[in-house]
Amino acid sequence: MPALTYESYQVFSHADGNKSIADSAYLTFSFQDGDGDLGSSDSSKLSLNLKYYEDQGSGFVYLSQFDRSVYIPKLTPKGNDKGIEGTFVQIIKPAPIFNIFTAYPYQWRVSIVDQAGHESNIIETPSQSK
Repeated sequence: MPALTYESYQVFSHADGNKSIADSAYLTFSFQDGDGDLGSSDSSKLSLNLKYYEDQGSGFVYLSQFDRSVYIPKLTPKGNDKGIEGTFVQIIKPAPIFNIFTAYPYQWRVSIVDQAGHESNIIETPSQSK
């Protein structure tokens, strides 16, 4: 089963008059997988799942309409030792990278599904202001 460790989440902005407008973000996490079956050679198989949550005052609420799923290319190494580990940086773009219709803080919850259908643990970004 894959295992993820949160590393960082960085939002990038550009100036628009007197306002700073978020236009992308980098989500960085490390991963380990004992049998190395992460990713796919079929680009229609999306295996990185980013779920969007907002803190609406009484805790984080899941808003599925802002979710993203991403293709990861096949990472299985050649040879007998299939265990893999590394660092993954996912660019979240284009804007909006969050719900622009509210001022609530938000976070992403992230997991990976391997080729055998095993889901990793879920990592969370810290709460982010908009």
